[in-house]
Amino acid sequence: MKREGRHPIWNWVIHTPWVLATLAILSIIVFFGSGAGNPLIHRYLVRRIQNATGARVDLQSISIHWLSLEATLKGLVIHGREPKDTEALFAAEELRVDLRVDSFWGRKISLDELYVKRPLVHLRVEGDGSTNLVLPRNSSSATKITPEKLVDIRIRRVQIENGWILYNDIGKPLAVEGGDMHLMLVSGGTPQRPVYLGSFDWKAFQFTAKGFWPLPMSISAKFTIARDGFTIEQAVVTADRSRLDAQAEMTDFTNPKWHVRYRGL
Repeated sequence: MKREGRHPIWNWVIHTPWVLATLAILSIIVFFGSGAGNPLIHRYLVRRIQNATGARVDLQSISIHWLSLEATLKGLVIHGREPKDTEALFAAEELRVDLRVDSFWGRKISLDELYVKRPLVHLRVEGDGSTNLVLPRNSSSATKITPEKLVDIRIRRVQIENGWILYNDIGKPLAVEGGDMHLMLVSGGTPQRPVYLGSFDWKAFQFTAKGFWPLPMSISAKFTIARDGFTIEQAVVTADRSRLDAQAEMTDFTNPKWHVRYRGL
C-alpha cells in the first residue's frame, strides 16, 4: 500500500522559518489585541510598580488599545507606610496614558499625553518624624546607597482633574493642565539617611481649580528630599512677564521651619 505523503502546503510551512515567525507574531497580536493577554499585563505592571517603589500596589483593571498605543488604568492605589484605615499614599480613579514611538529601531518610547482623574496624594508625618513614604530597599549593612534613577519621564501634555493633596489632615484641591513636563528623581545617601535628588521642569501649565488665576506659568527646579526635610537649590517660576528666582529649605517635617530667599523681576 502506498503511504500518503504530507500535503505540499504543510511542507512549505514547516520548511519556511519566516512563515512560522510570521504566524507566531500574528498569534501574539491577536492574543493581546483581543484583550486575552490583559491579565498577564496586569500582573506584570503591578509587579514592576511594586519593585520600583517598594510599596504594595492595587490595580482594579487595565485596558490597552494597541493600534493607538493608549493604556487605561482604573483603581490604581499605591500604599505607603500609613496607618490602617487612613488614605493611601497615592490613589487615582483613572489614569490614561498615550504612548508615542520616537524611534522604532532604537526602542525609544515617550509619553504623548497623561490624564489623571480624581488623584489623591496623601503625605503623613507622625509626631516622631516618621512618614508614610516608602524608603528604598537596601541592605542595612551597606554604608552607602548605590545611586539609582527612580524616575526619568517626559510628558508632552498633562491633565489632572478633580484631585486632592492631603498633608496629615489638611487638604488642597488639585486641578492643573499643561505640556512639556520632565521629572527626574535619583536615590542616594546611606540606608540610615537616604536622600532623593531631583529636577522638575514644566512649561506652559495653568491651575484650573477654583481659587487659582488661569494664568499660564512655567517652573524649573532642582531639589533634594531627605527624612528630616527638603531643600530647593534653585527654582525659577515665570508667569506672563514676571519671573521669580527662589531658594528654600525646610528642616523639620513635624514642626516645619522655613528658610526662603527669593528675587522677583
